Amino acid sequence: MGNLSRRKTLIGISGVAAVALAGCAGTDETSADDESVDTNDDTADENGDDTADGNGNDTDDESESEGSGYADEQDEQVEVSYGEQIELSNGVVATAHGFVFEDQLGNPDFPSEPDEGYQYALLEFEATNNSDEAERLPRAWMDFQLLHDGSQYDTATVLGLEEYEEYDGGEVQPGVTREGVVVFEVPEDTDESDLDLVWHDDFLGSNINIRWSG
Repeated sequence: MGNLSRRKTLIGISGVAAVALAGCAGTDETSADDESVDTNDDTADENGDDTADGNGNDTDDESESEGSGYADEQDEQVEVSYGEQIELSNGVVATAHGFVFEDQLGNPDFPSEPDEGYQYALLEFEATNNSDEAERLPRAWMDFQLLHDGSQYDTATVLGLEEYEEYDGGEVQPGVTREGVVVFEVPEDTDESDLDLVWHDDFLGSNINIRWSG
């Protein structure tokens, strides 16, 4: 009887020890899991700071959607250099290539000459409708202003312009390109670096305000 009682006691102690050890192991595993979750949470927070604001919105997407490269979707005047091409949201692209200067134009026998102290400044301009429908290209006589030393110059009319093809804007069909010169009169000591061309058009809600400089 004494031996049986002692055997039962040892079995009981062994069982309690086994349960205790199992409980410790379970606690360690749970702690490890909790640490893993915390680590993941920290990682998510670090990543989230880069890509999301306090409201959980994706700031990368917002930055990509803010603004565009279209000249008519800018809040301020677009400033570019002569020779640079601009693009509008309707598919029209345009380039002011620069100026050539002449003392007279037209038929050599009956030339057109500028006013005394002035010269002709011929803007070389090109525009194309790259859209799938008819669009309006800039109309020089209405949309262009030439700026020099605080003064503004409108286009000049020259009869019998033979040496150059005159630029003609207006509505054109898809794929059509118009190129040529636009004539201005400017002081005779002026060169290209002194002249800024402005294309401004707010007709029917347009928002075109572009400035080419030398």
